[in-house]
Amino acid sequence: MATTEEKFRAALMTLMERFPYDSISVQGICDEAGLSRKTFSRHFTCKEDVAAAQLKADIATPTATVLSVLSGAPFPDSSRVLLRHAYGAFYDNRAFYENAVHSLGLMWLSEHVMAAGKSIGTVPYEKDGINDETEMDFVVTLYSGIAATALCWWMRNHFSITPDRLVELVLKWVYDASPSKEMSK
Repeated sequence: MATTEEKFRAALMTLMERFPYDSISVQGICDEAGLSRKTFSRHFTCKEDVAAAQLKADIATPTATVLSVLSGAPFPDSSRVLLRHAYGAFYDNRAFYENAVHSLGLMWLSEHVMAAGKSIGTVPYEKDGINDETEMDFVVTLYSGIAATALCWWMRNHFSITPDRLVELVLKWVYDASPSKEMSK
């Protein structure tokens, strides 16, 4: 059984298959979901909140599942799986994201992807032996920013490569070119 939030997210996704984001109203989302405006107001303040909730669900849900399985995996392996799941969700819902970004902009997407990346926390990086809190915050912000930048590039290029290829490019230029790897040679 879908939660109320899931019903509103599904309604927005359905409407965005047929209409531009800018022409969709909160009342339209409510009508599509079969729920009242009062119920909407208990969960969201505006339609942008619904779009952001969908983005968070596409990133956070698969990530939580993947992290529970990858607790001991080294950074490049865990990153490959995490990025593949996140980019796969964007690819599967690309019509929704292209429509949302057309109206809300790449900055909206980038900010929400970075926030979701930071909410994942330090788990993917804890095996790297980073003990300093400031350094850990920097690393989490850096990698979240890189993932967001890659996603924005991919969207600007209309998903012209597969999610797997995007992951390979990100890891090639992040992991293979990282200063720590160069210093360890």
